[in-house]
Formats: sequence, C-alpha cells, structure tokens
Amino acid sequence: MSRDSQPGQVLVIFALVLVVLLGFAAFALDGGNIYADRRSAQAAADTAALSGALAIVEGYAGWQVAEVAQYRASENGYTHNPPDTSVVVNWPPVSPHPYAGDPGYVQVIITHRLDTIFAHLFYEGAFVQSVEAVAHARVNEDLLPGYAVYAENESACPAVEFDGNPDTTVTGGGSIHANSTQSCSCAASGAAGVSRGTGSVTVVDPLGRAGIFSVGCWKKMGSTFVSAPPPQGGASPETVDLPPVPDCSALPDYTSEGDKVYNGVGTISPGRYDSIYATSAHAVLTMQPGIYCLSGELAGVSPRQAFQIDADAAVLGSDVMIYLGPTAGGFRAAGSGTTTLAAGDPSGAVVPALIDASGEDWRGMLIYVDPSNTNDVHLSGGSNSSFTGTILALGSRCTVQGGGGLLAMNTQLLCDSVRITGNGNVHIDYDPARNYQREDGIDLFH
Repeated sequence: MSRDSQPGQVLVIFALVLVVLLGFAAFALDGGNIYADRRSAQAAADTAALSGALAIVEGYAGWQVAEVAQYRASENGYTHNPPDTSVVVNWPPVSPHPYAGDPGYVQVIITHRLDTIFAHLFYEGAFVQSVEAVAHARVNEDLLPGYAVYAENESACPAVEFDGNPDTTVTGGGSIHANSTQSCSCAASGAAGVSRGTGSVTVVDPLGRAGIFSVGCWKKMGSTFVSAPPPQGGASPETVDLPPVPDCSALPDYTSEGDKVYNGVGTISPGRYDSIYATSAHAVLTMQPGIYCLSGELAGVSPRQAFQIDADAAVLGSDVMIYLGPTAGGFRAAGSGTTTLAAGDPSGAVVPALIDASGEDWRGMLIYVDPSNTNDVHLSGGSNSSFTGTILALGSRCTVQGGGGLLAMNTQLLCDSVRITGNGNVHIDYDPARNYQREDGIDLFH
C-alpha cells in the first residue's frame, strides 16, 4: 500500500465513523426529545381529559366540555394548530375505544409533529406521534349503571337462574347479567344462565338497550318458560366498584343483649346488634330510621341467619340500612306477612341517621352484606311486600321468591349468584335515582 493512498483511506474511515457518531447523536438527542415530548403530550392529554370529565360532572354543555379540555391542553403547551399539533376531544369516545358512545367518558387525542436535530439526516419528514387519554365522569351513578340484576361469580354455573312459576318483570331500562365465563358449558345444569319451569321473565325497556345477558352460554330448559327479549350469551364481563364498608363505631352497642326476638308489636332503634328475629303471627316490628349493623347469628337457626322474618310477622322500615358484617349470618325474609323496607331516598332530603361515623351517606343502600360474608340472602314475603334500595351482597347467593301476591323489588340486586323462583309475580323496578349513588368524581383511563 502506498503512502499516497493512506490519506484517502483515512478520509473514508473518518466519514464512516462520522456517520456512526451522528447516528448515536441522533439516537441520544432526538430519542431523548421524542421521549420527553411523548411524556409531555401524555400529561397534557391526561389533564385535558380529567378537566373535560370534571366539566361533565359540573353540568357543562357538550361544546363547553370540549372547550374546557382544549383550553387545558393549550395551557400545557399543546394548542390545536394542524398540521403541527392536533388536539381532538371526543365526548363520548369514538370507536374502537371500548367506551365508545358512552357519555360518561371523555376522550382526548393529541397528535404532535416534532422536528428532529439529526434524525432527519436518515429519513425524510418530521417525526409524528400520538397519545390518548380517557377520563370517566361519575355523575349520580349507581354501583353498576344499567343493571337491575347482576351475578358476579365468574365460575358459578348457573350464576342467574329462573325456575318455578314466577312471572318476573324488570322495568326501567335495567338489564339482567350473569358474569359466568365461557367455561360454563351449555349443558342443562351447567350453563351461565338457566331459565326453566312454567314462568316468564320480561325486560321492559322502551329504548331497547336492556336485556338478559351472560358471559357464557344461556340455557333454556323445556318449552314453556318465556323470555323476552331472548337471553344472549357472549356478553362482556362486568365488575362492581365497591363502596367503603360502613363505619358502625358511633352507633349504640346492643350486641351484649344477644338475639333480639320480637313476638308482638315492637320498635327497634338503629345500632349494633348481634341478630334480629321477627316471628309469630302477632309480630309487627317497626325499624326506626338509621343504620343497623349486625355481627352475629341467631341461636339454633340453620342455615346461619343474622336477620330473619318468619311466619306472619310484618317488618316495616323507612330510611333504613342493614349491614351484615364479616362474622354475621345471612338475611332471610321468608314469612307470609307484609314486609316493607325502604332505604333513604338519594334524591331526597339528607337523613342524618344514615350518615355513618366516617361521614358516608348511606341513602339508597338497603342491605349491604360484607364481601367476606358468604351467607345467603333470601327475599320473599306476603302479598304486596316490597324492598326499595340497593341490595349489595357480592359474597352471597340471593334468592327472590314470589308468593301469593306481588313481590315488589324497587332495587338493584348485586349478588354472587341470583335465583328467582316461586309461584307469585316478581316486579323489579330499576330506578337509579332510588339506588345507592357513588359520590360524583372523575377517574383516568389510558
């Protein structure tokens, strides 16, 4: 190799090294800028979506929601100015987002063109990246909006069951949902949802949004049971956002008195109890407004019960909430007398007796079974018995049994599994305004 050729070789090697160095510089500087810009854009989208959701909670009009979100994005350095920057606000979100069309959610998409320092030497055009944020606005929502009857157990086969001869009607746009998964077979005894007997179930919804659904297969047994609309399998799973456990610490403590048994006319006050029992044809128990926290079980009664109504006993209560703690038995209203229990009206006046020691307002909650309590809830009664308010028992098998008259369930029934049976008519009126309402708030989803 001649000495004259060496400078040329050095120049070639230097050029190659320079290209490599520029590549590293592009990666280091432009990569860092791209990463920083993405984080900045995501933060701006998150803030904008939360601001839009807050505007929904505060009652802003549709165009104002978009304007608030756009303004918040602009404050964080991303003003809608195509083609360099695009800030799109969708209320509700658009497809293919899983919450597309749901007015409880607001979607913000920021697309930004970023000029590079060195990277443009290796490819043409500016670098464009897009981020998305979706926020949820909770405004006067019950625990699972749109569902009158819900069974949470994913492995229960069936999770929702109709049998016997009751004619069940669900009104108010509330669906029936079995959360059982596709692992439940379509065999007669193993489907996610089962309807059998000679009764019927009808979901009345003028808007056509409600129905009878299951994640797994729904099985109709026999030819006499009528379902309208027809049940559908393949639904998406649903979950309940649990409220806090009631704080019973400030209530009067009557647990040392053991079983509170009522054989005649009597009145009971809010407080902490071991168990409550209304029995005999002469028992008429009136529950004063407030919170009743039970922690024990009736002696000599099987299965385990903390609150039981038997025979012709009648129990009357308005503005009440019954909480069955982790160590308590179940709830059984199985007498032939008239039971009328109603939670406080969430849209009505505040009921001081329904505010616990932690400040939680329990209007709209009728029966709350602690999630770790797996004892059954059985609801029936004589002619014109009624239960009004949310029944939350995600660890319990809930049975609704129609009798000789109409059993009125002005409620949202959220249980581990649900069975509706008996010989009488069952009317479930789904009215979100009478169910327990979560506090207004906003949540962020990506």
